[in-house]
Order: sequence, then structure tokens, then C-alpha cells
Amino acid sequence: MRWKLEIAAAIAGALALAGCHGPPIVEALPDGGGTTGAAGNTGAGGTGGTAGRGGTTGTAGTGAGGRGGTTGTAGAGGRGGAGGAAGAGCAAQMTPEFYYRGMYGPVWTDGTSHRFYWAEQTTPTLSVQYMPGDQPMHFDHKIAVDTSLASHGFTFAVSESLLAATWATDWKIAVWGPDNDSLQMGVTRSLSNPSAVAADGTTVLFSWDPMGGNPAPGIYQWDGTTTPPVFATYQSLGGNWTLGNTLRLTPSKLLLSDVRNVYMVDRATKAKVTLFQNPGNDNVVDLRPARPHTLDAGVVVCLDDANYWPTGHDYYVDISTAGTAPVDLPAKVDALADASACKAAAHYAEAGVLFQRRYIYEGDGGVFAVDVSASGVVSNLVRLTDMPYRYLEVTGDGDLFGGQVYNVSRWDYYRLGRF
Repeated sequence: MRWKLEIAAAIAGALALAGCHGPPIVEALPDGGGTTGAAGNTGAGGTGGTAGRGGTTGTAGTGAGGRGGTTGTAGAGGRGGAGGAAGAGCAAQMTPEFYYRGMYGPVWTDGTSHRFYWAEQTTPTLSVQYMPGDQPMHFDHKIAVDTSLASHGFTFAVSESLLAATWATDWKIAVWGPDNDSLQMGVTRSLSNPSAVAADGTTVLFSWDPMGGNPAPGIYQWDGTTTPPVFATYQSLGGNWTLGNTLRLTPSKLLLSDVRNVYMVDRATKAKVTLFQNPGNDNVVDLRPARPHTLDAGVVVCLDDANYWPTGHDYYVDISTAGTAPVDLPAKVDALADASACKAAAHYAEAGVLFQRRYIYEGDGGVFAVDVSASGVVSNLVRLTDMPYRYLEVTGDGDLFGGQVYNVSRWDYYRLGRF
């Protein structure tokens, strides 16, 4: 579960971490090239490329019906038109909007199609809140976990249809509707041992290792009753209770982590394969499938790493190429940054999130994004903000959120912009 290693410190009070849609991002070409300008109209010149490294200032065009130049070169063919503008180098392309100030950074985040959800450690409860991507306001959800119980562990999962949680010393599971006025769905079920939960649409899967081994330990499907049906036992999956440490759902797959590796189970056939083979001995602290959740695509696997505290070290794997070696994202983006206009400012600093085929991460000098292929090749580095923001999350619509510390003991939440 995301930020699992921070929750004990957060609950102890020690985690004092040191409007309308904005315009869409103008994509930069790989290595800072500019984009092609728009066609000239009755003699108007084309516009130049943005975010270009090495683009030259354009000169006036001649003739009629011209287009703006690529990489910031002159507009051609526009009678009396102005030339293309010079490349903008490593300029930020989003304007963050502040919308909420809380006590601490989020201990869990996720994004549905048009909402950003997060859980915040407050007193006396661990509260869940959400913000629509197109409205500068936040809503408190009715589900609330007692802080003293959450100190023993918790997990959350959200979909368009519901919000689920497991928590407490005796580990309960409860499911609610997704809105701030939603009621609880079904009954609260005691599980007796640590559990994880995942959601997709109206489906909720959870890990269950009951004391005494009855019913059989495994992954179960929540149905609102005290006797939920089994999805797959750990024995049938060729493992034990550790397979239920972390769960995530994509449209066709169940992702499981036993702390060291990540496995993929076909939701129809129940066949299990290895998705992520750990390159070392660091623990898996989070799994982040690509947003929107309608995709069977890339997955970010975050490992515990003191060099990138508190969020961790991101690796990339892809559902379509399961079994191939994981891609070390910090190493890849640092090399791309060094060859770009952004240089060290774009070096990896903290964990990120996937939006379609775009990996968004906190760099040393702001928030950055790169394209990432199914094989893990990164390209097209773009600077999104000048200031660094942490705990990045994105909705299915492309609204990007993040936060930063305010006055030592407060946390400010921002809508960074929209893809």
C-alpha cells in the first residue's frame, strides 16, 4: 500500500514533512525540439515551437498560406507573416492551483475518471476526501477509520462505483458508495489477520487468511455478506498468505505482491505469472497501474530506498511484456535529463505515476514527464512545474495533483494542471 512505511510516523505526529481546467500541455518533441506551428491565415505568420532546446528565432515569411516553422524556425509562405518563435528550452508548462491545506501529506491516493481521492491522517480519524478535477473544492467522504486502529495498518481502494477499506487490529473490511453522501454497502466483516483490498467497477477483491484456516486462505470477492465467495485460494495460486500483502486490479488482471516480487493473475483463467522480479532485496512498498484504470498497460513498482525517502524507487514493468526485466526509472530519466535542456533539474527525486504512456515524477527542480514505451524506453522529456510537488496522482481525464509542505506542520494540496 502506498506510503505504508510512513503511516506509523504520521499517526505519532512526526510526519511534519520538511477552478476550471487549465490549457492543455503543448507537447515538446524528443530532446527539446519544437512543435510545428499553425497554418498562416490571410498573411498571418505561423507560431513557433514551445519547449524546444536549440530552436532558433524565426524570420518573417513571404507568400500566402504559410505554416509556422518546426523547432522554432521561420514561418514559411505567409505573406508578411511573423516567423516562428524561438524554442523555450526547459520552461514549465503547467500553472499549479492551490485548493486545500491539511495537517499532513496523504497516506493513500488514487484517481478515478474525474476525481482525485486521498486519505489524510487527522484526529480522531483517518479521513478520506476527494476533489473533482474540474472544481476547486474538496469533499469529505463518510468512511473514516479510527486513527488508533489505523496505526496497526490499513488499505483503501476506490472505483467509479465504490470505496473499500480494510483496517484495525482484528482487520475489518467495509465498502461504501463513492460519494460524500454515500451509505455503507453490505456489512462490515471481521477478517482476523492483515488484509489488502482492490476495486474495479463493482468488483472488490480482498485477501483473507482467517485464523484456523477456515475458510481456505486466499483471495475472496466481497459481496456484502459474511460468507463471500472465493476468487482463488493461495494453494491454487502456488503460494501462501504473503501473496495477499498488496492487491491491485486492472480490467483483466489481478496484481499481487508478496513484498519482494509482483505477480499477475488472469481474472478469467486464474493463471499466475511473474510480472516483476525484484532486482535486489528492497521491499515493494506500492504498485501503481497506469491511469486511467481502464487500461491493461504499464505498472510502476515502487521499492523502499533510503536514497529516495519518503516515497521510494520506481521501476517500470508492462502487462503486455510480463516476465521481462524491470526498467530502473531513476536511471533512465536521469540519463535523458542530462541530454536535455533541463539537465540536473530533471533528475529523479521522488516516486511518480503513469498516465496512459506518460510517466510523471518529482524531479530535483520541479515536476517532469516522459513518454515510456511498453519496453521501457523513455523519451520526450517535458517540464511541468518549476516547483517540486510530491505524492503525485492523476485522474483518468488527465488532471494532475500533488502537494508540498507548508510552514513545517501543514501540507498544501494543489491541482498542477491537465494533460
